[in-house]
Amino acid sequence: MIIGIDPGIANCGFALWPNRLAYTIKTPATWTTSQRLDHLWRHLEAIVANARLYNPESGVRVVIEDFITTRKMRGAGGVHRVIGVFQLGLKKLGVDVVLVKPRQWLQGLGVQGSGHKVDTMALVRQLGWVNVDQHAADAAGLVEWWLCTETESTSDTAKRKDTTNEANKAASNKSGKSKATANGRRKRVRKQRNKKV
Repeated sequence: MIIGIDPGIANCGFALWPNRLAYTIKTPATWTTSQRLDHLWRHLEAIVANARLYNPESGVRVVIEDFITTRKMRGAGGVHRVIGVFQLGLKKLGVDVVLVKPRQWLQGLGVQGSGHKVDTMALVRQLGWVNVDQHAADAAGLVEWWLCTETESTSDTAKRKDTTNEANKAASNKSGKSKATANGRRKRVRKQRNKKV
């Protein structure tokens, strides 16, 4: 199982593969920071336990968005607390964790620019993730990025390429991007995937 996480203390996005389930956990502002962190950790811990119980041979990998923040960014401290708690807990459980900078996974999927939230949501919906808000879409995008970069069999990679190319084209057309941008996006995704095959 692959779990994508868009960390946040108030809104934390989760995406589960191969279930194609993406959602956001919201914690009440009235809770203390420790209550919020405990709630989010217990949720992730339950996902890992269920994955190991029902599909023990597949293993679990967690891909977390990690970004550099400034003191001026609202909620930056909470995001890093969530990342720290998740890393520590997952390490104790023996789960592989991959930290990815936003630019890395967004460029890997061919999403860029100031409207990347809208583009990401359109892209992951085209790839079969439904009912996603911006946090769940980012988590699903992380999973899709990981699937693009992970070494897969040639036939699986070819199928994913075709699906992602179609989704990139549809997302590009929806957001009013030019054909040149769509072609560049498809080439970048194709190049990224071919590196690992």
